[in-house]
Amino acid sequence: MYLETLLATPVIANKNQITPVISDALTTIEEVKKRYGNQNKVSFYNKNLLDIDFENKFDLIVSFETVEHFEEEEIDRLMGNFYRALKPNGSLLFSTPYNQEKIPASMKWHKTFYIVEEKINDLIKNHFKIEKTWYQDYHSHTPNEEGLIKHFIVCKATKL
Repeated sequence: MYLETLLATPVIANKNQITPVISDALTTIEEVKKRYGNQNKVSFYNKNLLDIDFENKFDLIVSFETVEHFEEEEIDRLMGNFYRALKPNGSLLFSTPYNQEKIPASMKWHKTFYIVEEKINDLIKNHFKIEKTWYQDYHSHTPNEEGLIKHFIVCKATKL
């Protein structure tokens, strides 16, 4: 079973099981429902990820562009919640803007900045180990391992 934190809904929705999708932004949930409402295997929850209480329920959690919306000191709690929600040997697939500067435009929604490989390892080290890293450019979102263009970083991590 999968848990998704909103942006990958059309990608991760599994045809054979319900995929819960969680966001604390009700207006965003409503917009995603408009786009993908015909996928009857998706259920939406209006909840803060710091308050989820799933235990050993999911094989995979997909969390695209979520981490940066939390204060740096909240990320360990978020990762702990993801850790508890995953089954043994479960995986976390997540992305975040790469090395985003703290400027007024980005500060409107984002709370953690300058996220690079070393910072990711530090933020998740109590719960996960990085297995693989990719990079994406802003325009195509095509994943690449070389890191020639680093607008986003995507990581696959496994439970410790």
